[in-house]
Amino acid sequence: MLLSLSRGIEALYGGWGDGRQLVDQFRAATLLCPLAPDGEPMAGELGGLLWLYAFTDEPALARFARARGEGGRRWDFARIGGDLLLDVAVPRLDGPGGVAVDVGGPRPLAFPGTAATATTTRTARTAATAGAVR
Repeated sequence: MLLSLSRGIEALYGGWGDGRQLVDQFRAATLLCPLAPDGEPMAGELGGLLWLYAFTDEPALARFARARGEGGRRWDFARIGGDLLLDVAVPRLDGPGGVAVDVGGPRPLAFPGTAATATTTRTARTAATAGAVR
């Protein structure tokens, strides 16, 4: 049985998670990605790598906003499948990188990019939807 991504992260931090299963959970999850002013998913740089920000739920995104000192403003986001993030968005970054999940919270996790490309079926299944959080 595949746990949710949040439960998989909790298991990993608890010392009983399975890294390979966590990648499957990430790929199956729909994450909230804050949008930059140009409408693209927001990314940050750390250690020479670019990281797309993604969150498991709205409270996690709100913690990130507060940690940046920007909790009072509206944060537009897109709901994007984890497989689409790894297979399509990360390879389009302007350099090496990956996806940083739940940054600013108690259990952040990084998923480095891969050289894999998304299949048409996966891409079609993970169409992005929009939302906003304060």
